[in-house]
Amino acid sequence: MNTISVSLGEASHRHELYPMKETSHGRQILVFSTWAGITDFERDVAERLNRAGHSAILVDFFGESADLSTFEKKQRAISPYLQDLAVLQAHVSALIVSVKRAIPAVNQPMSAIGFCLGGLCALHAGLQEHDVDTAVSFHGLLKLPSITGHAAQNTRFLILNGSRDPMVSSDEVTSAIQFFDDRALDMTLVSLGGTYHSFMLPDADNPKAGVLYNPQSADRAWALCENFLR
Repeated sequence: MNTISVSLGEASHRHELYPMKETSHGRQILVFSTWAGITDFERDVAERLNRAGHSAILVDFFGESADLSTFEKKQRAISPYLQDLAVLQAHVSALIVSVKRAIPAVNQPMSAIGFCLGGLCALHAGLQEHDVDTAVSFHGLLKLPSITGHAAQNTRFLILNGSRDPMVSSDEVTSAIQFFDDRALDMTLVSLGGTYHSFMLPDADNPKAGVLYNPQSADRAWALCENFLR
């Protein structure tokens, strides 16, 4: 693993690069974390992507100084980005530019995947960034913009959603399908039956709040992702 330290405004961000083997011909994959920031879960994802022949870049969304130690502090950290999608889009774009400037130029297709908040970031990366041609969202929020750039026309999208995810309403699912259909974008949405929010996270264990790890759905979703990235 290599560390990529960059500055965006007054914030210092510490991305983590897990390069592919020299003999591989895979993708360069941006991994956007949950609202908890980069954890061992994302590092495990990076290793799984490496084993599949890809490079993985764990994106430090909030910056090194962000305090994400409590539920309330995570809510405060995420709030500006959910209240104004333009702020989210600008931040995602700036993060991707910072990664591209910091790593050697390579002739690899670029993808974005993400979890929860990161799933939303991955979708927006696919909708606005010309270099991102594949975007995968795992139990991601479905807050989509009113306008998309030309980049989205060449991007494939995979949305992996739990049917019982309280963070994503049935109306939002319907609106998302309409959003992609109206723009004739290449989108696949998979609804995993009986599955709650954060189904990929082994530590998720709060069914009363609609947050619960589901190993069967996690395995199925990951297999779908790996196939989509080929």
